[in-house]
Amino acid sequence: MNLTQIYRKIVPEKIRKSAYKVFVKQILDVNDFLKYKCYYIYYSVFPCKSDKHQCYYFIGRYKPVVYPYPYYFEYMEKDIQCFNDEFNNLPYVIHGNNKLYFKNMKEEHLLKSYKLLLMEQDLRSAHCYVDDYKTLKGKTIVDVGAAEGIFSLNTIQYAEHIYLFECEKDWIEPLRETFKSMKEKVTIVEKYVSDVTEGDFVTLDDYFGKDIPENLFIKMDIEGYERKALSGCRNILKNSKNISGVVCTYHKFDDEKEISSVLKNMNMRITKTNGYVYNERELRNGVVRFIKA
Repeated sequence: MNLTQIYRKIVPEKIRKSAYKVFVKQILDVNDFLKYKCYYIYYSVFPCKSDKHQCYYFIGRYKPVVYPYPYYFEYMEKDIQCFNDEFNNLPYVIHGNNKLYFKNMKEEHLLKSYKLLLMEQDLRSAHCYVDDYKTLKGKTIVDVGAAEGIFSLNTIQYAEHIYLFECEKDWIEPLRETFKSMKEKVTIVEKYVSDVTEGDFVTLDDYFGKDIPENLFIKMDIEGYERKALSGCRNILKNSKNISGVVCTYHKFDDEKEISSVLKNMNMRITKTNGYVYNERELRNGVVRFIKA
């Protein structure tokens, strides 16, 4: 266990955040700048021997970004228009042949968010959920952490039905608007998916009960609460006849190890996407894909 891991285990999160805001962030910013500039200089002379070294070179040459690869610029330079719906006063972009609605935010933030959403599902991205949406044909999709719903919108034409779990109230109306012409195939659940069922929280095991869909695909991207969500769907993982899915593993430093272990113990065969996501000042694996062994 390294010093960073020991620090995170010993010091409570609330104290860490306060200290971080006061002085740690400034120190780390300078430290990161110097570290990655050194990487850039070194790998400008000597060849990169791994994908991780190439990421270090990229960050040192340009800046720390979530996806430190050349395709980052392909997406950030895209010319995309943002519109406003006069009937519901919600912003949206044209995604494929559909309107993808967002919660109210500044246009520059919306466009950047949308470009990052496109970027993260590029086949070259460590955050890419599936290699081909057609592989989800006939599946019931459980989208845990739906947010604006772009993943479900990408899969709607193939899916049997989609359950969108989203707890942030500001996303509910945009989701309803995005899927209003497809509502017979969509169920929006305004709940936090967790390891308990009470109040605004629900486990997937309790939500589906004995009516577990036979051809199930679960996607989890819930800002570090994936482990709790997995703990609350052990019955589904154990008893679903044909289950597969993806779980984000970059929110916490040991997510990849812990989440992989849970899935393996539930008789799942797992694979990791190639490449890295840059989060909390380090390179991490993006997602773990799983399918019942």
